[in-house]
Formats: sequence, structure tokens, C-alpha cells
Amino acid sequence: MKIPRSLFVALAYLALFTPVSAHEVTAKGFKISHPWVRALPKGMTVTAGYAKITNTGKEADKLLSASMAGAEKAELHTTIMEGDVAKMRPLAEGLVIGPGETVELKTAGAHIMFLGVSKPLVEDSYMTGTLVFEKAGKIDIEFAVAAAAEGAAAGHEHHHH
Repeated sequence: MKIPRSLFVALAYLALFTPVSAHEVTAKGFKISHPWVRALPKGMTVTAGYAKITNTGKEADKLLSASMAGAEKAELHTTIMEGDVAKMRPLAEGLVIGPGETVELKTAGAHIMFLGVSKPLVEDSYMTGTLVFEKAGKIDIEFAVAAAAEGAAAGHEHHHH
């Protein structure tokens, strides 16, 4: 099938000017891919943050904390299953990422809880934030605001602390 030149030009133009949903930051020996937070319905003040973090350096480092504009505080958590119940537990000691390793902050796993969120988290917007590592220090990022994936172990409303 031959694509008409005008259609090809139109598709190429759209590809150039269509926002890319995935984004990443490479800094201080880390590649942080697609950091995102869940959009919040009006009146909610707690959300979760996720990303893929790859240590591109030559030594292990530890994710100690995170922050996001408009959130009072952030905590690193992990989710564990006790029978049929998912429970969150703080990662008080941080999260070690070895050289060459990738850690995925995800639903039903390690993630960031943002508490006391006072700014609206509207889908398809971005919130400034930081990740703080023991050796690399602070890395500035932007969290994309997205709806929780349908069918994912979605809201923390089913989790117990």
C-alpha cells in the first residue's frame, strides 16, 4: 500500500509536535525515567509517585527522600502482602540501588507517598520535585500527573498502614 505524500507529510508534522508521554532526567550517575504521580480528585490530599531509577554510576547509592511542589512531605514506602491484604511499610533506611541496577517505583511495590498535597494534581500537567540520594545528592525532576492505569493495583484506598 502506497501512502499519499500529503498524508505522509501530515503524519510527520503531527509526530514532530505531539507531546511525548515518557520523559527522563539523566544526572549525577542516575537515569530517572518517567517520574509520575497520580492525579487527585478534589478534596484528596495524598497521592503516590513512581519512576524507573537506573544507577549508571560505578558505586551503590541510596534514595533517601523525595519532595514535590505543593506536598507537605513525602515518605518512601514499600507494599507487602499479608494474606489477601496489601500493607504499606515505610522504607526508613532508604532504597539502595547498586551500580548498573534499575529499581522501579511502582504500584504494589516500592513507591513515594506524597502527603498533605495542597495543589491540584490535574491530569496531563507536571509538578516540580526532587529525589535525594545519599551520595549523588539532590536531583531535580518533574512528575507527570496521570490517572492510575485501569486494572492496576490502583488506589492506596485498599492499602493498610
